[in-house]
This record gives sequence, C-alpha cells and structure tokens, in this order.
Amino acid sequence: MTRNAPTGGIEAEGAIDRPVAWIVLVNWNSRDDLQECLTTLRCQTRPAAQVLVVDNASSDGSVAMVRHEFPEVRVLPQRSNLGFAAANNVALRLAAEHGVDYVALLNPDTTVAPNWLEELVAAAESDARIAVCQAKILLYDAPDRLNTDGNVVHYLGFGYCGNYGMQDTDSTRCARDIGFASGAAMLIRVSACARIGVLDETIGFYSEDLEYSLRARLAGLRVVIAPSARVWHKYRFLGRTGKRKFYFLERNRWIILLSHYRARTLLILSPALLALEVGLLVFAWRDGWLRSKLAAYRDVWRARGRVRALRERVQALRRLDDRRLLAAMCGTLVVPDVRSALLDQIGNPVLNWYFRVVQGRV
Repeated sequence: MTRNAPTGGIEAEGAIDRPVAWIVLVNWNSRDDLQECLTTLRCQTRPAAQVLVVDNASSDGSVAMVRHEFPEVRVLPQRSNLGFAAANNVALRLAAEHGVDYVALLNPDTTVAPNWLEELVAAAESDARIAVCQAKILLYDAPDRLNTDGNVVHYLGFGYCGNYGMQDTDSTRCARDIGFASGAAMLIRVSACARIGVLDETIGFYSEDLEYSLRARLAGLRVVIAPSARVWHKYRFLGRTGKRKFYFLERNRWIILLSHYRARTLLILSPALLALEVGLLVFAWRDGWLRSKLAAYRDVWRARGRVRALRERVQALRRLDDRRLLAAMCGTLVVPDVRSALLDQIGNPVLNWYFRVVQGRV
C-alpha cells in the first residue's frame, strides 16, 4: 500500500499548507484495531501533518507495533491509563503549542475513507464559528448502516446515536448542525480550545464529547457533521466496560446537568428528573446495575467541588440562553439495542409532553 503520510515528526508540518491538521488516537490495549486503523490513515487524500498515538500504558505490544510498522506516527506513551479525555488533552495542548489549526480525534477501532480528513477540514473551513465537526460514522460490520449521523441530546442529559442502525441514504455534502459530536471521530478547531478549554477531565470518558459540544454551543459556537467524511466503527454499546458503562453514563449525565443548565431551568426540570430517577432505579435493580447507579450518585457528591468549578467555567462562557439550547435537543429517549414497551408507550409520551411544556417556560 502506498504511503501518503509524512515520514517526519512535528517538524514536517512546516512543509504543509495551512490549515494544518493532526490526527490523534488514544490507545489502550487495542493493538490489532490500531494497526488496521493506521493502515487506512496512510491512504488519505489530505495527509495529516502529524499522526499521534497517545498510549495509555498498554500491555499488548501496541507501542512496539506502531514504532516498527508505522515509523511516520509519533507515539506519546503515558505511565498510566489517563482515560480518554486526559489523553486527548495531552495532544490538544501540544497542538496548540505548535500552532496547529485542527486536531481530529479518532478511535482506534475505526477505519476511514480516503477523503475522511479532507472532508472534515473542508467542512470546518466553511464557517469560522464551527468548533467541532463530526464525521458520518457507519457500522464496521454493516458498512451501509449508520452508527451515528450526528448524536442526539435528550433534555434530561442523555446522549445517543442519531439514526443508529438505519440505512445510509444521505448523499449530501453540506455541513449541518447536530446535537453533539461523537468523540469516536470528530475534528476540533484548536483556536476554540483557547476560548472554551479542552475536554473535561472530571468526566474522563463516556459523555465527554457531549459535554464539550454543549459547552461549545453555549459559547455561541457551532457543532456540525460533515456527511461526506466517512468512518466505519466497530461499535458495541456496552463495549469492554460492560454494565459498568451505566455508572459512567449516569455519573456524567448529572455532572453535565448540574454544570450546564441555569438554576431556574433545573428547577423547572425537577419533576421530570425526579420521575425519571425513580424509573431508572427500578430499571437498574431489574437489570443488575443498581450498585453502579447508587455509586454514580455518591461520586457526583464527592466531586461536587470539581462540578462547581466546571459550572463556573461553563456559565462564564455562556452566550446562549437555555431556551435556544433546548431547541437543539429532543424529548424522546432512545437506548441503543434496548427495546422497552414501558418506555415506548408511557415514558416517551410523558417525556415529550413535558419537553414541550418546558420549552415555553425557560
């Protein structure tokens, strides 16, 4: 396979026309997936000025493999597993130091189309207000079906994949605004980081992309999808963390709610939040993750100082009121790969009704 990527390190960017883009992959024991992903990155129509792998103390030989098979890739080995957000922040801060324009975050368990980076950068360049740009993400095992064509935000803090499992029939190229961008394949404008900061390390991973997208939108910036930038993702809803993922999702959902909404909005939402929490506790007990749900409450309380600090940062950035923020959200709750007659027949009709009520009062 022909190599199109530069062979040098960061100094190679001087030979690349602006805008300069880097690709960053955070790796933890994903050797085989990483190898396949890096192979597809060699065929980009617009090669990145630098590809970086931030390795979270892998023990599967990932670092040795990259250094041997992909010498053009720069490896940043970490002494411990920093998590997704902190590891990406290592690269984002480095990119800012080197005057890079864009950083594309990419999961190792993906493969990309040859024009993936070119289309992402072109979409971002179409409007200086675009802070985050997601690729269209398709399912690796069903290449013509969607993993997400723009993630969706529920007004009670949930995030889920847009049009998950649907046939990909959209052939448009124009960037359009979305609820939030998936961290599996998203481009960040580095200058936006100077304004709104990097990924939040209190959240760490799971929903860090949702939080960052909402923060960008509250600051008056845009979050979009580039439909012609295609990625194929080996997606599993529970992934390697299993049901413990529910702990992170619930903990982080409350961190986001408490830090992003105004106090008045939280008060108006409180009846729906309370009713939903009762339902979630029953669901967690039935499905065997009640301890994780209770641990999420505990750890939000323990992190209250950091949550308060995040709230102060987010509210200081605010250029958008909650009515306009809610306008980009939805009232229907969808859980990938899970069907519930109770949710479909009772839960979602009630949640949608309350959403309509709330929109007129915040």
